[in-house]
Amino acid sequence: ARSGAALTKAPGDLKLLSLHMHDLRRADRADEAVAIAKDIVADRDRIEAAGEDGFWVVNEYAYALNEANHPDEAIAQLDWLLSLDIDHYPELVSQAINRADILNTDDRPQDALAALTDLDSRSENYANMYGNMWIWSGIVCAAHALDKADVEAAALQKMARGAEANQAAMAQALACRADADAL
Repeated sequence: ARSGAALTKAPGDLKLLSLHMHDLRRADRADEAVAIAKDIVADRDRIEAAGEDGFWVVNEYAYALNEANHPDEAIAQLDWLLSLDIDHYPELVSQAINRADILNTDDRPQDALAALTDLDSRSENYANMYGNMWIWSGIVCAAHALDKADVEAAALQKMARGAEANQAAMAQALACRADADAL
């Protein structure tokens, strides 16, 4: 509502666009979020030049695509974004984590686990404890789905170090395990 009004006053503001897309998604209007960003996301040069603001527009676009039942297209958008190279743009760690989240929610835990395991092996270069908690939470969810108890336990052990840094990630991991007592 307010984000849409603000966006009409500053239509080129990618930060406002991202916020508005997020609001549309929360209102169960993912198709509208896809429609308003489609042309902007197609302008790859603009997205890269905008940096983090552009990256978040693609992130919201990918989530909207996934919620509109286009998971392969959502992953393709994030794959393009990550092709810009996380070593060059370390802030892309968030989009790498969110790509794995989409894989997990799309019932592709093997792909999610592979992506998150790779990211975890390099995360000291990119992620703070908050981000690491999302990586480990995604690993817990994927490993649980794949019945890989050893991988799940190792990720939970890592999460114990940072539970206070990201309680939402801890709750997600426990929910994936259907651990109602711990929640």
